[in-house]
Formats: sequence, structure tokens, C-alpha cells
Amino acid sequence: MNVSDPLYLLLIPLLFALTVLMAKKYRQRGKTVLAVRLFLFALLGVAFAQPFAQQLAARTTTIFAVDLSASMKGTENETTAFLNDALSYPTNQDHVGVVGFGKKAQVERGVADALQDVAFHVNVAKGFTNIADALHQSASLLPENEKKRIVLLSDGNENVDAALDTIQNMKSQGIRVDVLPIENKIGQEVQLSSINVPSHISKNMSYDIAIAIDSLVDTKTKLIVYKGNHIISNQEVTVRTGENKFVVEDTATEGGGIVYRAEIQPETDVLYENNSVYGYTYIEDTPRLLVLENQNSAYKIKDILENSLVNITVLNSKAAPTEPEQLNLYDAVILADVSIDDLPPTFPDVLEGYVKNSGGGVLVTGGEHAYALGDYFDTKLETILPVEMRMKENKKKPDLSMVIVLDRSGSMASGQYGVSKLELAKESSIRAADIMDDKDSFGVLAFDEASAWISPLQPVLGNKKNIADQIASISIGGGTSILPALKEAFSALSARDSKLKHIILLTDGQAEQTGYNAIVQSMNESGVTLSTIAVGTDADRALLSSLAEKGGGRYYYTDEFTDLPKIFARETVMAGDSYINNRTFYPTVSDATPIVAGIEQLPSLDGYIATTAKDRADVVLVSDKDDPIVATWQYGLGRTVAFTSDVDKWTTGFFASDEGVKMFRNMVSWALRKQMETDVNVSIVAGADKSDISVTLPYSETITGMHAVVSTGSKDYTVQFDAVAPNEYKAQIPDSTPGTYIVNLQIEKGAESSLVTRGVSVPYSKEYDIRQLANGRQLLQNLAESTGGIVLSAPDEVFKPIDANVRTKKEWTNVCLALALVLFLIDVAIRRFPSIIPKIQKACKRVAGRLIFWNHKKGIKYSKETVYNEKDIEITEEPVMIKEMDKKKLSGHEKESPDTSSLLVSKKRKRLGR
Repeated sequence: MNVSDPLYLLLIPLLFALTVLMAKKYRQRGKTVLAVRLFLFALLGVAFAQPFAQQLAARTTTIFAVDLSASMKGTENETTAFLNDALSYPTNQDHVGVVGFGKKAQVERGVADALQDVAFHVNVAKGFTNIADALHQSASLLPENEKKRIVLLSDGNENVDAALDTIQNMKSQGIRVDVLPIENKIGQEVQLSSINVPSHISKNMSYDIAIAIDSLVDTKTKLIVYKGNHIISNQEVTVRTGENKFVVEDTATEGGGIVYRAEIQPETDVLYENNSVYGYTYIEDTPRLLVLENQNSAYKIKDILENSLVNITVLNSKAAPTEPEQLNLYDAVILADVSIDDLPPTFPDVLEGYVKNSGGGVLVTGGEHAYALGDYFDTKLETILPVEMRMKENKKKPDLSMVIVLDRSGSMASGQYGVSKLELAKESSIRAADIMDDKDSFGVLAFDEASAWISPLQPVLGNKKNIADQIASISIGGGTSILPALKEAFSALSARDSKLKHIILLTDGQAEQTGYNAIVQSMNESGVTLSTIAVGTDADRALLSSLAEKGGGRYYYTDEFTDLPKIFARETVMAGDSYINNRTFYPTVSDATPIVAGIEQLPSLDGYIATTAKDRADVVLVSDKDDPIVATWQYGLGRTVAFTSDVDKWTTGFFASDEGVKMFRNMVSWALRKQMETDVNVSIVAGADKSDISVTLPYSETITGMHAVVSTGSKDYTVQFDAVAPNEYKAQIPDSTPGTYIVNLQIEKGAESSLVTRGVSVPYSKEYDIRQLANGRQLLQNLAESTGGIVLSAPDEVFKPIDANVRTKKEWTNVCLALALVLFLIDVAIRRFPSIIPKIQKACKRVAGRLIFWNHKKGIKYSKETVYNEKDIEITEEPVMIKEMDKKKLSGHEKESPDTSSLLVSKKRKRLGR
């Protein structure tokens, strides 16, 4: 018998002493009470010390760890047969469990007395062999107080973690590892082993792509080589057993990063996962610039950048690339007065990733379709730019009175998707009123053959709900007559004392062709502006465009009727804020940057779009009102430039000067993605769930940090590199999918930073590499030898007894506590009912008598002339036994010899029944 915490035994004498002192202090009488309490405290002290008995373990638990990875393909029947055959040999002293493993281990059968007909149903990832996890999971199933054994059935083709690093822990736990080496059955297998491409190539240079194919059989296969998404080679080749090498020639026709992919299609094959490999190269070329325009808005940019060693591609904004791979062919993108509505819906998201993660550059020029006028509010374009679309908060905003002149003729009842043009126009008008400021005024005038005020011109404050209800009541009418409605709207606005007065005319039909000049001239003289919206192909677009131009507003045409809410919102914002600044001024330099290097005096500009610089932005040029004209900043790995003037009518004089042209070229040069470092090497080592990235470069004391965005094709990871040596940095990403990873690396050198883009290829798992299949037997043998295990050869060897000195514990704490509880109840009963003491004493004597009588039958002798009658004996003291005994039979009873040493000391004896 042992105890876990022997210090608790010191409580026993302390409690004994305290009990005796308390009994004397309170004059408690009764030896029975004192004895009960002393036994109670003794039991508690022993229970707290956690007593236990030890004995040698008789049971053995055996866990079968079975390799289910891809390299075991073809051995499934052999492995299962061995397992089920071995399960017929365990004895009743054996417990058995089964674990299956690949990339991770999972329990197939929990520990049980017996198992039979095991078939594997666990779903393990087969792309890796993780023996270390298999041992760990198996060890977790082994009970502590039994003999322990793990039987490992595997080919030993380990490619995750290191089992030998954990085997010492197995040994310290008394776990024995037996192994059954399984020979691979992968026979007619062909794999693509590698593709080698030069890391850097000059443009127009021819080069070789080396491809290695390993095979276990003589066969034929198709060999296909892709350059990006285009096939550059498709041929049938013959491969022999062993290594085969092939060469494909290519020419660098375009600059930038190129991803190569090789595939094979063998006539005979077992594993398809090793049939493709990836390569990457970077082709040095002049910078490539993509210019997106709308309505020939970039016609001057080619002239400005002529002879600047930039390869320029001009596209209509609607044809902008929507795939990251397409956009990454360019080093910078220019948006020349382009509205966000003129771009593909997914382009802003692609552009943000291009700048943030790939280090691309963006330059946005102003105009009447850009910035706030291009509806950049709350879009990814506003996110990446160094300016906000809202004007400065401290800039006083004039009050606005606006009237919507709305066509409700019969043709407005048609529409798309079950929604009429009139319903969309009504909804748009309600939204326009909702976004106006409280100090503004708003009204709606509907017309067909005649005009009528639906919502009279009134302050927005406190009337938005009333205005919305009035607009909702508009119903379809008859013909179309615009001129009377315009006159009525102008009359109402001319009576208002507002800084800004504006009319929005919406119609989908034809109306009067003449008579507008006088009303438009009156509007111009009174400061009332007019914008027009032509809805559908039946609208008089020529008339409406002319009215907007003469009325000082903007003209919109749409045959997508769902665009109406967006058009109304944009027009409302533009009418209320003075975004367009049509005046001549001289910009001034606010921040000295490389963009203004070598420029002594800047020519004048004739206008710009008002914006607000963001906090981190570098404002290079400002207007006479301190609004940003040129602002720059770093966004992620890339750079963006905001030029709030245009490249058309506002910059005629600006670009006519050498300083203006040089300024624009400097902006483009600053934004271009650059490869400043040529001696930076990036490598990657892929594991099961993660990949380790290493960067080596010449040592420099000026390097203060390094981070990168790693693009795997499906996901981007931002990582910070840690220095592990003076010239080596490491980072890790939670991905190991085969393919080409683009590492966009930013190296920080004090206040300066440089961008390096490298492509690294992640191969398929070594689990599928046939060159690794024969390397596992030695590992299995080392695992067995390290724990005293054996290399199995037959199923009947599995359950042979283990010669191990394993002891089990039998806890006695609960038994002691239960007895203490019984004594506590007796103590309570004695104190509350003193009259039961004699009965307890009598019961104790009867129990003692029975024990004595029973012991005499066994040959134990007691002292003095005591008659031992099992029916009538009362003893007040416990017997004390001695070793020497003498027997004497007296008519069915045993009696001690008078001269025998005393075994029983009694202060009081009483005979009964004689």
C-alpha cells in the first residue's frame, strides 16, 4: 500500500491531539465516542493522502496504425488481410484498437476486447504520409496502467513531420512499436518530375524549356506545354523505364512574368496527381502601360508619352481586363476621364488587387466623367486613390433649389422586368430628394400634354416624407409637351433666393422642336442650370443633348432603365456641390517629390474637379483654393496618382509647355511598377498544410523590414518576413496547393522601399513521387529498434506477450471516505441519542465474538480461561494476538492452557449462559 501525498498523514496526530484536548475541555465522557472520532479522523487523513495499492499489469493494449496514403495504392487487400488475420490471435488479456492515417490520423475502431472483419471507412487525406501523427494518435488511445504496443503497417514513405523526433516520447511512456513493412504495388506509373525555365530572359530571346519524365514502364504519352493559357507544344513521346528528358524551345515575345505548365497523358498510369508541373520566368522588357478611355478621352496621352520608352496599349474602358492575369501584364494603368459606369462591374475589385497585392500603378485623370462626377463614391476606385470624392468639410456649401420635370406620358408605362419607366423615375426622384441637404428646396413637375405640380417647390427640411408620398401618386397620362413644363419650372425657380438653381428634365419621347432658345437664355441670365435625361431609343436625343449643353448642365442617355436611380443621385450631388472648377489658375508645389524634380515654373490650368486629400497622401500640387491637383500615395505594394485636371480642354496650355509634359511623364514614371533588385532569390518548401518561403539577398545594413503579398492563384496572403541570418529572411503561409506562387516582395530600406516580384513553383506532394517509394524501410526499422519492437513477418507474431514491468494502481481513497462517512453518522447518532451507546457496545462485542470464534476454528489461541461461545460473549477491550498458540479441545470448545502467553487482555469479562 502506498500514498500519493504522504504529508497529509501528518494531519492524523494533529487531529488526534485536538480531539483529546476538546474532550477534556468540555468534559466529554465515553470511550466509545472518543474512539469513533479518532477512527474518523484517521480515515480522513489517510483518504487525503490518496492511498493506493500496486500490482503488475496483466492486460496488454495493442493499436494497429494502418497507412492509407496514396503510395499504398494496390496494397489495400494485403494490408487488410494481415490485420484481420492477426485479430484472430489475441487472448482474453488483450485489448485492441485500429487507427488509419494519411495526412492526418483518425480512429477507425476504438479500444475493445476483440475486433474482427475490420474494413476502413475513415476519410483521410491521402496526399501525405504522416507517421508521426499516427503514432501520436495511437498513443493517445493506450491506457496508462496496461502494457502498450503499437503495430505500424506502412511503406515508411514519410513526407510530413518526423516520426523519429517523437519516438523517444513513445519509449518514455513504455510504448513498444512493432512494424510491418509494406512493399509498394505501384507498377505501371509515369510522372512529370520537373520543368526548368531560365529565371530571367530578355525580350525576343529564344530559350529552352527542359522537362523530365520518370517512368516505371516503357510506354507512350502525350506531352503538352502551356505558356499562360496557350499551348506552345503538343506532342506524343515515348518514355522508357527510368528518367527521360525532353526539350521545348520558346521565344520571349512579350515582357513580364510568364507561367509555364507541362502536362502528360500516359497510355498506362496509376496516379494522376503527378501528371503536371509548373515553371516561372520573368521576361525583361520596356514598361507596359494600359490606358483606358471613353469617347476618345485619352487622345493626347500618346503624344505626351511619345519617346518615353513606354509600351502603350489604349483600350475602351468597357473592354478593361477583368482577370488578374491579364491586368498583371501591365506595369501601370491610366484611367482617362472614365466614369465607373463605363467600366466592367468586376474591374474595380481586380484593379484594387492589382495595386495592393501585385504592386501595379494607377494614374487617374480628371474631367466631367471622373472622380465625384464619375460616381467614384464608396467604390474600390475611391479606396485606392489618395483623394476622397467629397469636398472639404470646411468649404461652405451653397444652398440648392432643384426641380425635376418628369415625363408621365403613355410611353412611360413600358419598361423592363415588369417595372415601368415611370415607376423607376418616381423611385429615382424620391432618392434625389432624400440625399439633399436640409437647407435645400425640392419640387417635382409632371407633364404630358399639360404640366402639373405633383410636389410644389418647398424646403426639404421636415417635408421628405410628404414629398415621397406626393411623388408616389404620379400616374400615367397622355402625350408629350416639354416646353410649357420647362417654363413653369423656370418660373418657380426664378422666384427663389438660392445660390444654386437646377432643373432635371427626363423624357422618353418626342416634343416641340422649336421655342427653347428664349427660355434657355432666360435660365442662363438667372443662373438656372439644366440637365437632361433621354430614356430609350425613342427619345429625342439630339434635342435633349442640345438643351443640356446650352443650359450649362449635363446630358445623359440610357436604355438600361435601371440606371435611372444612379443617374439621379449623381446629378443631385453634382448640382448641389461645386465640383467643377472652370477657371484659370496657376498650381503651386505643396510637397517636393520626384514628380516635380527639375521643374522650375508650372504653366496655368483652366479647371479641375474638387476632391479632398486623404490623411496619408502626399499632395504635390494644389490649386489657388488649396484643393489637390496632384496627389500620390503608396497603397499596399503599389502606387496611385490622382491628377484632378484633365488631358483635354483644361490642360491645353499646360501640355503645350515642356514643364507640363515633363510633369505628366514624371507622374507616369512614379506610378510604374519597377524591378529594382536583380539579385534577390526566393524559394519555397511546401508541407502538408503550409509552405515556408525563404528570401536571400546581399547583406545591407539599410534593410529595416520586409513583407510580401503571396498570390497562389486562388487566394492572396500578406506575410511579414523575419531575419534568420544577415542575408536570409523567412515567412510562412497556410497553403501548399501545387502551382505557381507569385511573391510580390517589398524591401524597406529606411524611408525608401523597392518592389521585387518573383514566381516560385510548388510541386505536387512527395507522396506521388515514384523516386521516393523505396526509401521507407530503414525508417520503419529504426522506429522498431528505438522502442524494443520487432519487424513483423507473420500475423501470429503480433500478440506475443510483452516482457514489460507495468504496474497498475488500485485507488482506496473512496473506500476510506465511505468508511469515514459511516463513522461520522455514528458519531452524530451517539451525541444526539446517548442511550444507544450500550447497544453499540453490545453489537461490537458480538461482532468481536464472532470473529474470535471463527479464528479459533482456524487454529488461533487466546489467553486466560475464557470460554468462547459464539452466541454469548461480551468483551470490552479488543483482543491482542501473539504468535505462539496452543490448542486444547474442551467438549466442542477450544480453551487455552493456563500457562500460555496472553493473547487477550481484558479489564472486564462477564460470563453468560453458565
